[in-house]
Amino acid sequence: MDGLLLCRRLLRFQFYESRCILMNRMLWSGRAFSTWHDTPFGRLRSASRRRSANRLDLDKYGAELGFMDRPVTVASVGVIADNFVPFEGKWKASRLTREGLRQMWETFRKKLVCTYSIGKVKRFVKPFKPVEFAKIAQDMINEVNTALAKNNKQKLQELMTENAYQSVKREFTDKQLLWKFVKQIDRPRIVHACIVPILTKEDLFAQITVRINARQLFGVRHRFGKLLRGDDEKERDVIDYVVLERHIVEPLSVWRVCGKVAPEQIQLKQQVSTIK
Repeated sequence: MDGLLLCRRLLRFQFYESRCILMNRMLWSGRAFSTWHDTPFGRLRSASRRRSANRLDLDKYGAELGFMDRPVTVASVGVIADNFVPFEGKWKASRLTREGLRQMWETFRKKLVCTYSIGKVKRFVKPFKPVEFAKIAQDMINEVNTALAKNNKQKLQELMTENAYQSVKREFTDKQLLWKFVKQIDRPRIVHACIVPILTKEDLFAQITVRINARQLFGVRHRFGKLLRGDDEKERDVIDYVVLERHIVEPLSVWRVCGKVAPEQIQLKQQVSTIK
């Protein structure tokens, strides 16, 4: 006990000695302080105590008003959960090859997921008809392209999710989209759908991919008039896979454009070109 008491006294003496040395240095340097709380260490300690007291008061006040138990609302998934599109045209391999068998199995597996997801959407969204929904999706993407060409930001925010709007805004900074719808080539149709749970299993979002084949004029010009992509004077047939999203468990929610997806082979080519 005598040794422990001696150690405590030595530590206390060293603390007071160091404080006196600090005060003397401050005095000789012309920076005199009236009390210990006026020193830098004292101010730091007092500030930390004030922050702790304010934090406790804020937590107590927020708990009384119910701020601590307020739920967080998620308005969008933020990403495309499943970027699958059916294999067609030159991307479709022969069934006798290994790649063709892999494509057949992938198509069968995704078709089961799509059937289950469409049934889930019909359960929450009434009425829901796939043929009419595909037409609505084509009209919606036409409105998005028109608003983008006219730089109507309010209309874009209404038709697109937050993440999709920000990506389009970054892509077309200092650029002008020249777009015009000419005619429809094929009937739009649903090619894939998926259900995405967020936070809990009951909080469900639906994402539906629609295939749209239309003839259109498309061109992107710089603000000085230089053509960067496409050709605004030549008509061409374009196939788009547009993804629409909705919070299906929320009765007042609406369908919004979440983005576009490309076939698997095009995605692989883009990754290879990015690596090069």
